[in-house]
Amino acid sequence: AACFPETVNDDTQRSTPFPAIVSYWKDVTKQVSGDPNSVVRGRSNPGEWVDAKTNQGDHGIGTTTGLMAYYDASGYGVDYRMTVTNPVNSTARFKRDLQVFRDSGWISHASRAVIISFGTYNFQYDLWTASDFVFELPASGDVLPTYSIRPYRPRIYETPDELTETYLDYGRTCIAIYILLFVGFLERQNKVRNHKAGFYYHISLTGITDLGMVACILCATSWRISVFQSVATGVTLDRAQDINRVNGFYCFSDMATAYNNIFIVDGFMMAFVPQPMIRDICLFVANHESCSCRCWCRCCCWCCCYCCLLFVVGCLLFSRCRRYRCCCYSRCCCCCCYYCCSCC
Repeated sequence: AACFPETVNDDTQRSTPFPAIVSYWKDVTKQVSGDPNSVVRGRSNPGEWVDAKTNQGDHGIGTTTGLMAYYDASGYGVDYRMTVTNPVNSTARFKRDLQVFRDSGWISHASRAVIISFGTYNFQYDLWTASDFVFELPASGDVLPTYSIRPYRPRIYETPDELTETYLDYGRTCIAIYILLFVGFLERQNKVRNHKAGFYYHISLTGITDLGMVACILCATSWRISVFQSVATGVTLDRAQDINRVNGFYCFSDMATAYNNIFIVDGFMMAFVPQPMIRDICLFVANHESCSCRCWCRCCCWCCCYCCLLFVVGCLLFSRCRRYRCCCYSRCCCCCCYYCCSCC
């Protein structure tokens, strides 16, 4: 009986080639067809071990997160073309390859993870997805499946709607600079007039929320410009298809992760927004009202009006067409009627 390692690392992983698979792959890839789109097999030889640095540079494969461990890009890999001109023959070749892999022990009891990655593109919505399916094979014999499907766009400055969003980012950046320079200066001067040190503003709730908004806006805008403005969508599409079989499979999971992380940063920014707004509304109402109950009622009304205004402006800016805008307005009216009837 053999005792296989529990985890895979530089000392325990296998790096020797599979001779049967190497020779088989060289034989089946010698045949060159006139139509490059009819070739389903990629350039990677599944019988040869490839280090993480090479896979990262040539195929864009990064570290994959599983339930039990983190898996780097090193290992044995095979890539196939998803779109071919002759799917019947390609399916037969694919099944024959899998049978050879099984007979050669390509995936065995010593394997700890099988990762399937592919990318898709929707021409109608101009939206990409990076899909990663991880099957972890612990030493106990169990199978732990996980998946990650991340939507993204490789370039976000090509359509009129995306250009509008870009102008909004520039406007938010100007507001962030204004808060950082002028609002911060005035708040520190206010602390000094109240016989306190100016740094008390930065450790107060108001200062933390202001600086948090500024940091999130600048981080999201600079990140979005640096990553999603350099390469055009057509170049990314050519790299993904690899019609001439130059590079083989290319993984866009890291790009999709960055695309989603930017939205997370924007979400943190929205968490900092309500505090200064509610504080200013409460101070404004408190200066004009003597009754505390009436004061809080006015504050709630102002907050509700502000949220409704954000909803309407969001529908006007980010709806794709008038049909969707009308749909949003009708749904909003139905919700308002429903709540009014419920209150009555």
